[in-house]
Amino acid sequence: MMPAEDGQGARPRGHGASARGAPARGELPPYSYEPLKHRWELKLNFMSGVTLGPWLSFLWTHWRDIDWGLFWHRVAFLTCMSVVNTLLSAFDWLLHSRAVAAQPLHPEPLFILGHPRSGTTHLHNLLSRDPAFAFANTFHAGFPSSFLALEPARGLLAGLLAPTRPMDRMALSWELPAEDEIAVNVLSGCRVSPYAALVLPRAWRAAGVAAGGAPGGGEAVEGGSRGAAGGGGGGAGAAGSSGRAGGGVVGLRDFLDWEWEWEEEVESEEGAAAEHQAQGEEEKQQQEQATRREAQRQRQRPLPAQQRSGGAAAAAGQDAGGGAGTGTGMGAEGHPVAAAAAAAAAAPSRQSPHQRRRAALRAAAFEEWLASFMWFMKKITYRHVRLQQQRTAAATAAAAAATAPGCSGAQPPPPAAAAQPPQPPMLLIKSPVHTARLGTWLRLFPRARFVYVHRHPLEVFQSAAHMANTYYPYTYLQAPDDATTNDFIMDQYELMYSSYASRRAAVPPGRLVELGFGELEADPLAALGRVYEAFGWSDRWPAVAPLFGDYSASLADFKKNQFTSTVYVAAGHTARLLATHVPNPPTAG
Repeated sequence: MMPAEDGQGARPRGHGASARGAPARGELPPYSYEPLKHRWELKLNFMSGVTLGPWLSFLWTHWRDIDWGLFWHRVAFLTCMSVVNTLLSAFDWLLHSRAVAAQPLHPEPLFILGHPRSGTTHLHNLLSRDPAFAFANTFHAGFPSSFLALEPARGLLAGLLAPTRPMDRMALSWELPAEDEIAVNVLSGCRVSPYAALVLPRAWRAAGVAAGGAPGGGEAVEGGSRGAAGGGGGGAGAAGSSGRAGGGVVGLRDFLDWEWEWEEEVESEEGAAAEHQAQGEEEKQQQEQATRREAQRQRQRPLPAQQRSGGAAAAAGQDAGGGAGTGTGMGAEGHPVAAAAAAAAAAPSRQSPHQRRRAALRAAAFEEWLASFMWFMKKITYRHVRLQQQRTAAATAAAAAATAPGCSGAQPPPPAAAAQPPQPPMLLIKSPVHTARLGTWLRLFPRARFVYVHRHPLEVFQSAAHMANTYYPYTYLQAPDDATTNDFIMDQYELMYSSYASRRAAVPPGRLVELGFGELEADPLAALGRVYEAFGWSDRWPAVAPLFGDYSASLADFKKNQFTSTVYVAAGHTARLLATHVPNPPTAG
């Protein structure tokens, strides 16, 4: 069943665990969802581009977590697609892998940040009209392993899409901009992206909540296949690194905010010198005590006559030598390599086996996520550069043909200049989960720019719940209950905004612009003009403003979802949403 015309997506009937939080004042119950409404659909599944290796790894790790009786046909479909994708990806790998690996990235990407359903897609579509940007479109994100070879035939795969997006009825095509995190999730086989929660929704809270820890932190229990809300499955984690038993050690919420990876690194570096120094002092004291005991034994031992006269001096020499030797061993204390080695050696002694396993899995997950992200960004850049080279070559050939002998008034072309490698284009990057990774982006791209789109939190929740009821059922391999879906929306909101709010002050001046959804909706050109002015791109504005205006005009007849009072936000959710909302966001940072 598709949503009603007024955008009323989730029915206010309430059941299961989510109903326990309903107010007792005769108000409507919390959101309720229909996870099986698109059970038999195979289209609109963002895992359609997965290759065989990651897919088999996913099945090996999570075969107990899949609701086979409900979604066996999706597993069969994705398995067939993985075989086809693997064959096609071989062409990309053989023909382009070296060039992609060597492709430099522009040092100043533009990130679009904001919670899902806050206007990020609208801004993404607008900014993608600027030809200065390179971006991932829907086909690239859906088929990241094979899009270079497969793109000319993308029309053959049109059946995998719908004419419009189910959550808002916006037009959908392979050419529209898309979220890069989809590609990361596909490349990793749902191992290191929070988007895996749209495939295995019960895995979202299985690890952290089982241990009573905070989102993304604290201890977690192993054995993700045991029990979760709704029965039949649980934790998902770094499957490729952890193996079948590791699902519950690292939860999906760990992959939303990678800040713990940097924080643990900093803490390790800061504590290494102190730990090494304390360990050295203790070893020195132990060595001195051992030396004194040995000297005492030597004094009490009968010695030959020729050695008795030098016994005291020998003992004194040993005593001094022990101390000197120990002190010399501390000479490399301040060396960074030595400090890092000391930290690596000392860390296991301070951690339990479970903590060491969790830290290793988290580090492996971050490395896999980062490798997948950087590879995809390089591939997008390479594709854009290659396309520009082809266009330049075509223009040069046309100019040469126009100046060929026999053409009246033709002027000979100027001498060909030495070929210069084209400059990489600026990347336009948008995935809502990136909102929680602001610190990570500042470390990876210190000169990056950011546009953050914000919207009233209650409207965000209503729209996010509507999307969960209209789109998520196309991707499920598990059927969540109402509480699981509500928890996912609320946890994601809190994690994104708390992380963003705590780190936005670190963005250098002139590198962050914050837009209200109402501002973007009411006058897109004025909002974009403010962005270009803040970033020092005013010279480009006269050329791109008509492009933005044309796109805005094409949306004149579009009607966004209108949520009525029957789409209810529970009182407990309202308090959490308002508590984590970023107050009084500045217009530019």
